[in-house]
Amino acid sequence: HFRCTLKSSILGREAGPGYIVHGALGSFVKSWVDVQEPALIRGESPCQPGWGRESEQDWGILNTVVDGIPVRKRYPSLPGDYPAWWRGVEHALREGGAPPVRLEDSLLNMRIIEAALESQRSRTVVPL
Repeated sequence: HFRCTLKSSILGREAGPGYIVHGALGSFVKSWVDVQEPALIRGESPCQPGWGRESEQDWGILNTVVDGIPVRKRYPSLPGDYPAWWRGVEHALREGGAPPVRLEDSLLNMRIIEAALESQRSRTVVPL
């Protein structure tokens, strides 16, 4: 069984978590921080060492049980890599390789956005 709840507000003065994943044995909470975009805005280069690595304060928190013992600790995300994505785009365009995002996934994202807009307009649940 899978359930996804999406929330958004223009009224919130505090940012909530980017996502929360709950399972039978625990939860994972992560802020919605992509360290690459702010770094680019500051003028940093994606070619520098450590690009895409988040600070420990931005790590997600895993709260679970391991061998019967409650565990709550921070876990880092994999480093972001915008340059790798663009290399994938170039490879797909120049050499006919697989694109970094499958067409089916892009189309699904468009359907989700369109359903969200229709749901907001009609004030009803719009199934996909």
